[in-house]
Amino acid sequence: MIEQLLAEVRALGADVLLEGDRLVIWPASRVPHELKARLRSSRGELIEALKGNAKPEPFPRPAAGKQNACLYDWVEGFRGTRLQCRTHKHGDKQRGDNSVVFRMTWAGHDTLEDMKRLGVLTGEALEDAHRLQ
Repeated sequence: MIEQLLAEVRALGADVLLEGDRLVIWPASRVPHELKARLRSSRGELIEALKGNAKPEPFPRPAAGKQNACLYDWVEGFRGTRLQCRTHKHGDKQRGDNSVVFRMTWAGHDTLEDMKRLGVLTGEALEDAHRLQ
């Protein structure tokens, strides 16, 4: 039953993560309320099934020695919410290439922290990330 529940969540492009003794559905917006209720009712079994599984990092680490091509700072007028690549212009907007990243948080975790760890922040965004500690 638990594997079936997890398979349903993953088929929606989401996942159930274990953070300490808390279950986190990420991204929760993809999971319908009915399925969330079924997950809550199986909380204990889910925790047991997920124990020992490491929480995946929100942003993968770059390969050792590989430089990040982009450095991000706040978009003018959107400090605190939108970051834009300052290193180079990104390609064709019709193809979906975009240099803007929206700052997000999930389960109390701020993506700005991940971007700082990856070394892809510059300017005021880097200063703000240092203040998060």
